[in-house]
Amino acid sequence: MSRSLSLGIVLTLTQLLACGGSEEKCTQLLVTTYPDVDGDGYGGEADAQQTCGTPVGRTQSPGDCDDTRSSVNIGGLEVCDAIDNDCDGEIDDGLVASSWYLDSDGDGYGAGAVTTEACAIPDGYSATSDDCDDTVAGTHPGANEVCDGADNDCDGDIDQDDETLDQSSTFTFYADTDGDAFGDPNVFTEACVASGNMVDNSDDCDDSRPSVNPLAVEVCDRLVPLDNDCDGLIDEADPSLDSAQLTTYYADNDGDGYGDFFAPLDRCFQPADSSVTSDDCDDSNPLLGLPSDWYEDLDGDGYGSGVAIEFAQCVPTDLTLVPDGGGLDCDDGDAARYPSAVEICGDSIDSNCNGNDCNDFSEDFETGALDPYWVTAGNASWLIASSNPYEGSYYAKCGNISDNQLSSMRVTLDFIDPGVVSFWHSGSTENNFDFLKVFVDGVQVMSRSGTWAWTYQEVGVGAGLHTIKFEYDKDGSVSVGDDTVYIDLIQATNAVIQ
Repeated sequence: MSRSLSLGIVLTLTQLLACGGSEEKCTQLLVTTYPDVDGDGYGGEADAQQTCGTPVGRTQSPGDCDDTRSSVNIGGLEVCDAIDNDCDGEIDDGLVASSWYLDSDGDGYGAGAVTTEACAIPDGYSATSDDCDDTVAGTHPGANEVCDGADNDCDGDIDQDDETLDQSSTFTFYADTDGDAFGDPNVFTEACVASGNMVDNSDDCDDSRPSVNPLAVEVCDRLVPLDNDCDGLIDEADPSLDSAQLTTYYADNDGDGYGDFFAPLDRCFQPADSSVTSDDCDDSNPLLGLPSDWYEDLDGDGYGSGVAIEFAQCVPTDLTLVPDGGGLDCDDGDAARYPSAVEICGDSIDSNCNGNDCNDFSEDFETGALDPYWVTAGNASWLIASSNPYEGSYYAKCGNISDNQLSSMRVTLDFIDPGVVSFWHSGSTENNFDFLKVFVDGVQVMSRSGTWAWTYQEVGVGAGLHTIKFEYDKDGSVSVGDDTVYIDLIQATNAVIQ
């Protein structure tokens, strides 16, 4: 077969196929068509073909620059969508552009510093420019104003200065009137921040006293019992109280003024029905108080001797013990010798235990107090002193008197026989004006003034009762030296106390 014949056969087959594969001859003109995937009547030019007519899904109109969008072709209407709708090679051309504001925090509100021009809002931009803080998404016009120190709604007012403040965001503050940093739970206000004397706690239990607060130390309050540390416990009821502040008292159930040693009460202040002593030997009986010191009475004369034996009970069960003793019985083997026995002169026996036969009287003030047989009178009592005795440790001195005053002490003695009264005296007075005077039965037997050292003096008396009086008299002016007189070691032979 010739080459020309072969070409004719191929051409004929091609035309038949172009006409739908029919063996019939194509009666239409061959045309150029384009695929029209989106069915908008325009096709893309990349796949142009010569076809017999226009097959389905193809079009003879080229110019579709995006065959996936039916609205995009050379006849399309350009709209603001960042797409070349009319396929003229330009996007959003011919449209009016607007200014858009950068919205850095994505809250829908932009700030005016950074803008862009576009026909539609770009991502990350906003149509508004009134965001006052574009770094915080919660800050923008219309936001909820809360207590945080920021202008949340961008109206120029911050926190409690903004009348639109969300009150649920406020804090409760309490008055601290006493300035101890702790607030009064009964006086409070709602605000964003504390002002004036307001604090953020309500822990003060007494806002009128700066020394009362949870950090204070509990103490024994001398005027009004206070809960110093606000723990609900006062004074000794608070275990944090320093026990060194407490005083031990003792229950006095029978009201006799003496407390029960076995019922101690550690308290800030003395409670009712208590005592500072713990000496009550029977706290159920008001007639029984201090226990006695008891002494052995070996001779049964009612006076004991030796060392005291103390009992917690009021009365010991051993009936050989007596409450008097401590050396008072000078011979506990002789029932005829005891302090109140009658002295018999000349028997060389000290029957009444005064240290002498025949009742010689002696007073050296070594008991440290004036014995009851001394009677004082005048403007001041006589005193027992120890700074400058003639002998021993103590002596008597006139009390403090003023000008034109006097003071005296006297004792009455019964002289069984005529005897002698002797004594030592000294003084520090205004010479020739202030005098030590000594009287026997009201008769002056001695007078001395000025300043003198211890001096011995004696006076004879007859048998019978005699009153010995020592008196210090001052004139109307001037005081010299110690302005007093002194007496020590008074002795009387053949005499007993009346």
